[in-house]
Amino acid sequence: MKANKRVDLVVIGSGPGGYVAAIRAAQRGATVAIVEKETIGGVCLNRGCIPTKVLVQAAELYHDIQHAEENGIHIDGCHLEMARVLARKNEVVAKLRSGVESLLKANAVELVHGCGKVIDRGVVEIVNADGRQQIECGSIIVATGSEPASIPGLERDGAHILDSTDALELDKVPESLAVIGGGYIGLEFASIFSAFGTKVTVIEMLPQLLSGQDKEISKRLRGYMKARRVDIQTETRFEELRTIADDKAEITAAGKKGSVKVVAEKVLVAVGRKLNSDGVFAEGMQISVDKGAVVVDERLQTNVPDVYAIGDVTGKMLLAHVASAQALVAAANVTGGNDTIDYRAVPASVFCSPEVASVGLTEEQARERSINVKTGKFPFSASGRALIMGQTDGFVKLVLDADTGELLGGHVIGPDASHLIAEIALAIGTECTVEEIAHTIHVHPTLSETWMEAAEDALGFPLHQVPRRTSR
Repeated sequence: MKANKRVDLVVIGSGPGGYVAAIRAAQRGATVAIVEKETIGGVCLNRGCIPTKVLVQAAELYHDIQHAEENGIHIDGCHLEMARVLARKNEVVAKLRSGVESLLKANAVELVHGCGKVIDRGVVEIVNADGRQQIECGSIIVATGSEPASIPGLERDGAHILDSTDALELDKVPESLAVIGGGYIGLEFASIFSAFGTKVTVIEMLPQLLSGQDKEISKRLRGYMKARRVDIQTETRFEELRTIADDKAEITAAGKKGSVKVVAEKVLVAVGRKLNSDGVFAEGMQISVDKGAVVVDERLQTNVPDVYAIGDVTGKMLLAHVASAQALVAAANVTGGNDTIDYRAVPASVFCSPEVASVGLTEEQARERSINVKTGKFPFSASGRALIMGQTDGFVKLVLDADTGELLGGHVIGPDASHLIAEIALAIGTECTVEEIAHTIHVHPTLSETWMEAAEDALGFPLHQVPRRTSR
């Protein structure tokens, strides 16, 4: 075993939580080592957010080119080269990964390759090809993330039964694809491959797509995806898979109206994520873990002093930007601060087609809390900018407390939803009222002015749609 070294902080995992925590702690004067067993940037950069969105961008561009004649542009010979799409994906990932490595180096963060394990308070053991070494430290931040979950009978083989990582490496567009799971991962890939020309079937055991999303948004999304030739089977539970002729698989599922059979060239299992907490702590550490999630308080500290956890492994909200936000809090606290995190105004986006984004409470969640709920909406079909873009599917929706005017939530389905939601995240975080949104002057013609219109609708005086009532 190599001789021990000592630093102020060891971060285990270099995803959007880990590397951000390492850099911020170093900026605050700490000596920092970051341990990574695979590739800098974690799942988000290498096998998740970034590469998936490269495919999303390609799918949207391909769709737009195919419909360019609506704008008076005629394009001959448009075809998809999947090998070039993958090359573009790898180029983007490599550039961003290089940037993270440069930032770590510029902030004097020591990168240690290997599998890290917390074996005692202030001691991390790293195992790699060169053997074992231990690093002594004042504090530890665990940022080990998550990995694709599986279900019995559908274990990935990388050839016909895929997980999300495998789907990012397909060098040929499959003729048909069955997606098991109607959450954000499944719907993003369903949208991508449907745009590429694949016959896609989504099988979801719950009554609605995007469970936990605003029901009105979810219902509208289902209709839009079906219009784009995606077959949606909700309340349908996977039962069996068998291989049939021509290297295809037949899935048998139990639907609400009886047995459902789907034949597909590829099967994508997208049933959520498994938290990577196994093997991170020595048995004697007695770190509190609940159903795979490392239990932390609002300061991101575990039940063991000076041991913190951030990102997916905490099981809070499995989003890259939440991991980064947690990282800033944890980094401040291990360097003498006393910060806390507030999850009340965390935006989330699904990069399906059309996009879906939300922040705060849904209408259903607000009613469950016995709040006197009021909503305001505005359709993109009435937006000049959306009409110019040729993307009029969807609407924006505000949820507010009718008694106080306090804004409780915002939801979008439609063009640039992931961008639009930022305004409402800021509004909720700063405790804006619906009147303040209505009185904010928005640029015309833009998609963002739909929020102003929705706010006016909530107040009962919509300008560009028929009012639902005539007095305040």
